[in-house]
Amino acid sequence: MADPHWARVWTDHVTATGDLQRSLAELARTLGGHRVTAAGALAAEPKKLLAGLAELRDRFAAGKGVNRLLQAGLYRVADEVRVDGEPLRTVEDADLATAWVRRGQARRRLGEHWTEWIQRLDIPPRPGDPEVWAGTLLAEAEQSLGWDARDWPELSARLRVLVPQEELDLDAGRLAEVAALLDDSPVVFVLDELEARDQAVADSLVPWPALAAAWFDPELAEWDGRVAEARRLAGLRPEAARQVALRDRLAEVAPEWAAQVGRRAGAGGVGRAVPAGLAVAAGPDVVRPGRRQRRPGRAEPPGRAGPGPDPPAHR
Repeated sequence: MADPHWARVWTDHVTATGDLQRSLAELARTLGGHRVTAAGALAAEPKKLLAGLAELRDRFAAGKGVNRLLQAGLYRVADEVRVDGEPLRTVEDADLATAWVRRGQARRRLGEHWTEWIQRLDIPPRPGDPEVWAGTLLAEAEQSLGWDARDWPELSARLRVLVPQEELDLDAGRLAEVAALLDDSPVVFVLDELEARDQAVADSLVPWPALAAAWFDPELAEWDGRVAEARRLAGLRPEAARQVALRDRLAEVAPEWAAQVGRRAGAGGVGRAVPAGLAVAAGPDVVRPGRRQRRPGRAEPPGRAGPGPDPPAHR
């Protein structure tokens, strides 16, 4: 009911329905415990019947009766309208008959009020007495239309933040699509988490360009091989640590030999056991092949300051 015109028309309808329901409740209370009937011809003209009943009531209140010849019309009304199976004879009988006629009129008006709105709101037709179903129908309509006025503005504002690309209106099919979209929204958070983890891996690979290049390849063609190589090198870490420790021990007693071992290992000379940077150093009492072994603390022979080059190989 965003349109002011229809909002005003609906308010008037609700007011009229409430008035009719209150009137019907009062008339039902008046008729409680009484049975009123009328001939079909009389009941078909309620306004004329009400006029006759009003005249009858005045005559009964004045203590006058109805003559069959002089007041034939009134006599017919008094005779064909029955209260609890008897003709009208008292003011109370005339009041009960009047209440019965007015109750019928109120029911018809109530049904006619809702006939138009049932079509406007696309509500399935309701059979039977409008006095029975009008109250329930009004409560349902007020709940639905009240939701449009009270709850929809706030909800639509929140939805525009979540789905700004969608056009929001009070259409059941459209809102069902938006609901389905929101049901699938947790996938977005899963994607964000996966992208964050991917970025964390990329950041951790910055010191290793080869691994980083393999990781950023969309096909990950070299990734498995690079990871296998990294794991192999990681497995050599204990040996590399042992090499460094042995080299340091050797440097304490024979620094020149330790320097020679380091240079040979880095240059890939004879006796290199592992790739450059991970060559296994010999202990302080071990030398490369082709070297003469000396014990720690023993002086070098005269004329030699330290280990010299290997003797040339014989052809």
